Amino acid sequence: MMITGVPKKERWWLWAFAVWIFFSLGPGLEVGSQPVFFGYFPALYVWSFVFWLLAIGLACCLAYCVHFHDVPTDIKSIQDEKQGE
Repeated sequence: MMITGVPKKERWWLWAFAVWIFFSLGPGLEVGSQPVFFGYFPALYVWSFVFWLLAIGLACCLAYCVHFHDVPTDIKSIQDEKQGE
């Protein structure tokens, strides 16, 4: 059963997105906010930059690997449905 509307072979991105949200916006952000420095940069800056790059990679993967950039052509407009009634 497809609750999400996404085929089983392409559901990996939902888990990847959930993990990204956990570590970049949720409780996992606590890991990146430790008082540690990488050179002159605090860990939070490095953590944010890394997850920003991961977000770009995830968006590219969703758009081109999973073909979320394709626009379906078999969509009926609401006006066509109302005229048929």
